[in-house]
Amino acid sequence: MKNQVLLALLITVTLSLLGCAKAPEEVKENMKQYNENKQIEEPSDDYCSIEELKKADIKALNEKYDNIVLPEDTDLSGIEAVSLLNVQVEENYIDKYQDKFKKLFNISTDDFEEGTSPGGKSHRFFDGSRYFGIDECGFMAYMGENHYGNSPLAVNNAEYYELGKDDDVAVDFKSKQVSLGELCRSAEDWYKTNAQTNLLDYKITDAILADAEYEDDKMKQAELFGAFSYKGICFNSYFTNYSEGANKDDYYLDMIYNASIVYDDFGDVGQFTVNNQTLNILSEEKQEKVISFENAAEKVSTKLSGFGTMKFDKVVPLYRIVMHVTNNANGYSPGQTFEARPVYAFLIEGDDWKELGNSASPAQIYEEYCLVDMISGEFVSSIN
Repeated sequence: MKNQVLLALLITVTLSLLGCAKAPEEVKENMKQYNENKQIEEPSDDYCSIEELKKADIKALNEKYDNIVLPEDTDLSGIEAVSLLNVQVEENYIDKYQDKFKKLFNISTDDFEEGTSPGGKSHRFFDGSRYFGIDECGFMAYMGENHYGNSPLAVNNAEYYELGKDDDVAVDFKSKQVSLGELCRSAEDWYKTNAQTNLLDYKITDAILADAEYEDDKMKQAELFGAFSYKGICFNSYFTNYSEGANKDDYYLDMIYNASIVYDDFGDVGQFTVNNQTLNILSEEKQEKVISFENAAEKVSTKLSGFGTMKFDKVVPLYRIVMHVTNNANGYSPGQTFEARPVYAFLIEGDDWKELGNSASPAQIYEEYCLVDMISGEFVSSIN
């Protein structure tokens, strides 16, 4: 049983970290049309203030370009500041918070299995029908009495929703019906009251609703994905970009940072996970001017010239952290520091995630992306 749980958690964390999937069929078809045009000139960088950025006119941009379609519900008005951040992975998470979370999740045993994980030293508690794991780096996972060792036989009708536009969707638990927005606000309050360990804000951004089938029962299950943000910009939980380094043991990989909460008919929080580490901000270099959104859209349109029309499902500013892994050393070891750069992320949803049901994460849902660095204007894309 213990090995099964550890394997399930390892698979979940690995999927969240890698987010690998096949390209959506629409993207594949458009890519077939691509012909390199060496005459296309990249647009020069154009900067704006933060206040100007908040007023970006998405509708006007969709009218201007015929090869990209942006979601018109894109909202940049919540950005308070844009900074170049210096962040550090938590290094004493077990000493600081193990007792707090044991009490929260009603873990009564003091016995644990000690080991090592990608995030340093780890403690694993198996308390009858509950499981709790915690790492030095700030990874944490809890499975309640109706979830530990009780995976559904099947998960059907999985649907993905975005908070901010799908808040009125009804969630039909057997005990009550609530709106998705109400459920997410409740989850945010639960986190801030019980699980907050740093100064970053926490907000549910995405959700998957599905019908879970157990041996003796069927029920609605809601997995809510929360993003950590700083002054209105979330840390990345939507994409990962892998690139090779000097040799096979040297590579670069985007960091995923989020937390998920599972609710269903069993009652309160059934599962809670912080992936894959906890970050603390050491310093910031506030930017007075950033690449304008209009300029970012122009870069994307220009770079994708020849691909046909590309429809983006989500556009959002994010803090991006690239880990450099060498000689199989962990990319997010306790105490390690990173630069977090602000980027515009243009995301395309795929279909393969539905095969994963409610075990999918945002990194599997969005299979293709274009990134524009908000400071340097650098363009990065998975579409090639």
